[in-house]
Amino acid sequence: MDTGLIEQLHASYTDRHGSSARLRESLRVGHQRYMITVRLKPPFTDSRLYANPVLLGVLTDLLGAERVLSSFSAVVSYPGAEDQHVHQDGGGLFGDPAREGSLPPYAVTAIVPLVEMNSETGTTRVWPGSQRPTDDEPGSIEPVDPLVRRGSVLLMDYRLQHGGLANRSARPRPILSLVFTRLWFRDAVNFGEQPPLLYGPLERRRMPPELGRLLPAAADASFERRALARGRRMVAMARKRLVRS
Repeated sequence: MDTGLIEQLHASYTDRHGSSARLRESLRVGHQRYMITVRLKPPFTDSRLYANPVLLGVLTDLLGAERVLSSFSAVVSYPGAEDQHVHQDGGGLFGDPAREGSLPPYAVTAIVPLVEMNSETGTTRVWPGSQRPTDDEPGSIEPVDPLVRRGSVLLMDYRLQHGGLANRSARPRPILSLVFTRLWFRDAVNFGEQPPLLYGPLERRRMPPELGRLLPAAADASFERRALARGRRMVAMARKRLVRS
């Protein structure tokens, strides 16, 4: 990706979420490590980010032509953050390891680093092939610590074992996490306390067509319910003011 775009995204992220006072907007996912749902407004609606032709081509091969953007968040590790626990973002679908290994991915995470992911800032350690259960002994897979420069994208099967490494640098290490899924998949595990997507009515109308086509219908339905509920609250408050006056 264009590193100039990454610089814009980093500056905007820092402006919105750089203060530790704003951690109340986030979910703690480890020691000094937080996840924040990113509001979909410029520059995060730039089509070079989510509709990059190379990225979409790979995602189409992995997930099919009807892949959707199911969540858009940032994960930041602050200086002094320790190694994160090893985990999967999503496990098998059917509880049958013998069959799970032959199934294609249902979701893929695209990690876009806003600063370089390296041994100082803390990359994401991955266990290649761990998305496909085998009869091998646990721990038999050698982990890999990828160097991910700004402008690069790290793709991970949602079932892959991984964990963020310690941030030994003197600055925060934010990454963007865009999760693309098959049309039918809904993540019922990772977004119980935060919305997977965040946008308002004006932002929805202003979205580029490429982004609108990637949003799942359920996201718009949820957005409409929130808008109706907000409208009802505003009417109720107006009525109370009239009564008091």
